[in-house]
Order: sequence, then C-alpha cells, then structure tokens
Amino acid sequence: MKNLIILLLTIIIVSSCKNNYTEEQDEHINNFPVEVREIVREFLKEGKDRGHKLNIKKIHHIYLVDKITRAKYLEAGCYDHHDHSIYIDTTNFEWSALSGKEMLLYHELGHGLLHKKHDNILFKDGLNPASIMNCCTLPYWNEQTIYKRSYYIDQIFNENTLPPQWAM
Repeated sequence: MKNLIILLLTIIIVSSCKNNYTEEQDEHINNFPVEVREIVREFLKEGKDRGHKLNIKKIHHIYLVDKITRAKYLEAGCYDHHDHSIYIDTTNFEWSALSGKEMLLYHELGHGLLHKKHDNILFKDGLNPASIMNCCTLPYWNEQTIYKRSYYIDQIFNENTLPPQWAM
C-alpha cells in the first residue's frame, strides 16, 4: 500500500510539473502575434516528439514587419542574435501560404532555439535543399509537395536524417 501511495504521488508531481511547463511556455507564446502562435506550438511539439527540450523563452519577440533590410539584402525572415527576436517580412510571397509561414518560422526558430547556421547544400538532384536551414532555395515544400515536409522537419531536429527518395 505504501508503495502504491508513493507511486501515485510521484505521478501527480511529475504530471503537475509537466503542466506548469506547458502553461509557462503557452503564456510566453501568447505574447507573440496571433498569426504565429500555433506554428510555434507545433515546432515545440515536433521538437519534443524528437527528444528536444526547447525553451521558447529564449525567443524574446516575434515581429511581423513590412520589409527586412540588412546589409543591402532583402530577407524573408531573420533571427537577431542580439535581441533574441525573430523578424518576418509579411510582404514576402512565402508568407501568403500556411506552408510558407511554417517554413519561415521553422527556419528562424532553428536559428534561435537549435543554434543552427545556414546550410546551403543541395541534394544530388540539384533542385532541393538538403536542409530547411538553406537560405537560398525556397520553398522547401508547398501544398503540392507536402510529402517533403516530414523530411525537413525530421532534418532540422536531426542532422543525420537520411536523404529522402524524392531527392535522388
């Protein structure tokens, strides 16, 4: 009986800690623009499903802006390492589709939460980027090529993900 009570108390404590973590993360996410909240939550879930404990509080802000211009380049999005914020250009054509929003945010969250750098390698086909962290080739997937999404999500969380058949 004593062991059963200890087991139940352990389960309750672990469960309540997990819920507090989720509530704390959600509270921070609710400070972001409404257009990005579900995508950020999905990114955290994808990471958790793959064994990553990500702290969204490392991203101080997500700003949706009309244009991003740095160093003479027009960018679809950027992660600023100084203020730990993500800037997304909502006038960029990628922002118009849900898949574009997801790709841009996942790429920038890759910088901010996973400390990823750009990886501009293409697959042997010469068309498809080997990583969502490619900064030169968009889109990675769209509504017609949604089957590519799972590879790119796996790859951002695990650099050793094997190349998919469609890229050969």
